[in-house]
Amino acid sequence: MIEVKCEICSVEMNVRYDNKFGHVTFICPNCSAKKEIEWIKVAKKPRSAYIAATLHVLEYDEDVFISAVGGDRISKMFWCVYAVLVQRIAEISNTTVRQLNGSAIEVGVILHRRKVK
Repeated sequence: MIEVKCEICSVEMNVRYDNKFGHVTFICPNCSAKKEIEWIKVAKKPRSAYIAATLHVLEYDEDVFISAVGGDRISKMFWCVYAVLVQRIAEISNTTVRQLNGSAIEVGVILHRRKVK
């Protein structure tokens, strides 16, 4: 479950997953504020592709959501997160675990771009 608080009224926001366009949308039930985050789903590509995609998204947006289903893909996702954290480009904003159909479990991480001083 993702627990992201609204920046305006500090209420927990509802989550919508858009599989077609690869976005996660957070909607505040109190003030109707919306926050849309790019969603990277780790699959069969090499680790370097996901690291590059994450860096590309963080270049233009503040946040990115990376998720994976299955042991090999989850380890690949954490390699990507580790590579971005070591370079001090982003920090972990939130982590997620949700159950999909039946027994499949999706693990995700929301990365927030660090402020440059």
